[in-house]
Amino acid sequence: MGFYLEETTKCVNYVFKPLTCVEITGSIIRNYVKMGPVSNPVKKQYGANQIAHLLCVTLLKQVMPLDYISQLFERQKVIYTDPIAYVDTAGRNKKAIRAYIKNQLQEDQIADQVSIKEFVDPFTGSKNTKA
Repeated sequence: MGFYLEETTKCVNYVFKPLTCVEITGSIIRNYVKMGPVSNPVKKQYGANQIAHLLCVTLLKQVMPLDYISQLFERQKVIYTDPIAYVDTAGRNKKAIRAYIKNQLQEDQIADQVSIKEFVDPFTGSKNTKA
């Protein structure tokens, strides 16, 4: 089971929504398939491996050309299958990923608290007219 092109586009954009600077379209996905880093959909549906590749390509494309990304994926396929590559990166680094997410959540909470408008001046107790 997989996602059709429109659903895949929405899925990838949902994952990258917090970044606010990364957005993908159906034509970009078709281009990635045409250029090689993402395999063809099966019966017009994109599976988990293809979506994982789309996520990687979309991120890497911000810093390197598509042909380099294709070469990286080809080298990866020679060494590891996709499931082994996932376990090798995400599985081995589970604690680090969990710690990063926890720290990021804490930083987000602190940033939210800093940006809260103060309607009462915390130092004088008077109404804050600048909020």
